[in-house]
Amino acid sequence: QSMEQRASGRTRRSGSRDLIVSAGAGSGKTWVLTERYIEMLNNGTRPEQIVAITFTKKAAAEMRGRIRQAIKKMEETSTDPNEARYWSGCKQALEQATITTIHGFCTRLLRDAPLEAGVDPDFRVLDETEAQLMARHVFTEVVDTSLARCDQAAETLYRELGDRRAVVESALALHQQMRTYHVKKHDVLQETLATLDARRTRFVQLRDELLQLVVQGEYLVHDLINQTKKTPQYLVNARDWLNRLHLTLTESIHWDGRYDKAICAPFEQLKATMWRNYGPDELKELHGTLKQSLTEWLSYTEAPQYRQLLQALLDLVEQAGDHYWQRKRREQALDFNDLEQLSFDVLSAHPHVAARWQNRLTYLMVDEFQDTNGLQKAILDRLTGTDGRVKRFVVGDGKQSIYKFRGADVAVFQRTEAEIRQNQGVSVSLDVNFRTQQRLIAYINSLFHFLMNKEQGTADFITTYEPLHAFRKPPHARPTVELLAGTIDPADSGDLRQMEAMRVARRIRAMVDNRERLVWERPAGVANEQARPVNYGDVALLLATRTHLHVYEQALKNEHIPYVVVGGRGFYDKQEVVDVLNVLKLVQNRDDELALL
Repeated sequence: QSMEQRASGRTRRSGSRDLIVSAGAGSGKTWVLTERYIEMLNNGTRPEQIVAITFTKKAAAEMRGRIRQAIKKMEETSTDPNEARYWSGCKQALEQATITTIHGFCTRLLRDAPLEAGVDPDFRVLDETEAQLMARHVFTEVVDTSLARCDQAAETLYRELGDRRAVVESALALHQQMRTYHVKKHDVLQETLATLDARRTRFVQLRDELLQLVVQGEYLVHDLINQTKKTPQYLVNARDWLNRLHLTLTESIHWDGRYDKAICAPFEQLKATMWRNYGPDELKELHGTLKQSLTEWLSYTEAPQYRQLLQALLDLVEQAGDHYWQRKRREQALDFNDLEQLSFDVLSAHPHVAARWQNRLTYLMVDEFQDTNGLQKAILDRLTGTDGRVKRFVVGDGKQSIYKFRGADVAVFQRTEAEIRQNQGVSVSLDVNFRTQQRLIAYINSLFHFLMNKEQGTADFITTYEPLHAFRKPPHARPTVELLAGTIDPADSGDLRQMEAMRVARRIRAMVDNRERLVWERPAGVANEQARPVNYGDVALLLATRTHLHVYEQALKNEHIPYVVVGGRGFYDKQEVVDVLNVLKLVQNRDDELALL
């Protein structure tokens, strides 16, 4: 049985119910999506009755291409002329079928209901870069106008944030966060003020607890002094320090927690000049507890102008956000956040729009559901309705969530799974990996079981690690993970990143030059996998960031290793590009001798 048959077979028997699939890495998810789509068509559902949503445009194009090939195969292998005509019709209808990203779907929804959405049906969608540039331009204009008024709000913003650029950056960042998580000015203000009030209450509680601890400490030190004939100096120092802290706490009893340098300075001085941690265990314990309690209490102080700054910044963001929206309206443009918010508003405020889609659809398919945010789920919920006519087919993997990207929340995936189960739907886990060999899967399971070993219900719990099972089991017992370990001479002032890159490049060169048989694959017509020598094309370097990409490129060049950079940023640093730019500079200015050189 083929790997795609194994992966898709477990999902075929639930076509009449909602289905959520937890698909681990390499488990044949793409085949499952394609086979599920074809199964829907095979049961008489037309392409226009299915909405399939993917995470990227590339994934949507890939899915459409796979479905097209599968339909073509069905048409070519059909022996019944009517069946062949049906698949031919599906192939034509597929070109207009909704297989797109969430933002592509929102665009279509809004174009279908422009009056309800209040948009021009020919609006254009701003890409992220264009939207960021437009927002920055608008926010800069609004900030300049606001600061020029020199009123109380402008003074607060400038004094607390430092300069004009900081005001712009802070406003843009807050605006983006509010739009990403779909919260309003009132929500941010109310929640933040409630948090600040709770911190003030806790500040008072901690002060009372600290004062009580000081009194207990004074009694302890007094008893220890009475037990000695000659009082040790550390007890004298402890007594004096506790007395000073007690007096300082009493003098500041009405302090509400707003930072005041004159009030805080004596406490900071006391924290820095505690008595030497010496003596009986109970005194040492008192020393540690007092130091920790004093530090925690002072951490609850509040910036004196924080509330005024919050109000001023929120007012500025609201004003700049309105200007940004008007600018987009004039240019008949929407950004990604607009697409989501307007789609939700239309489906919520105009039930006939939602009903029109529900009457049109039979199935809703969503890929990479672990990267869905709360608003996107709300849109999809209104699209499917509550009567159960539109069936959901949801695929995702909590372990692969791009946490917080565009507000992505893996908890949405978990809540959806619970909903589907509660409504008599089906939950399937695809845990067989068809891509990676057994020994490497064992290492991955061991590593990530350790990294993700968090108890459900604890603050840092995100998702449970589900171990993978390997389909590929090549007949060997060789190691599949290699650590390039080495020693570093402290006296060596060389760049450690360069040393690492050099070591990696030399190891790659050695694998190829020595024709090490490390790659296992199954040749056509052969039952078992066989080993073959490594080629350069078998190797990929994965970097955490592209900051030091040039270092690894140079190391590969030094070892004469051919390579291709995917997603690099060094285009304008290429010699041929630099040459063209210098020629253009010289054309623009014939006196530019630097460009001529």
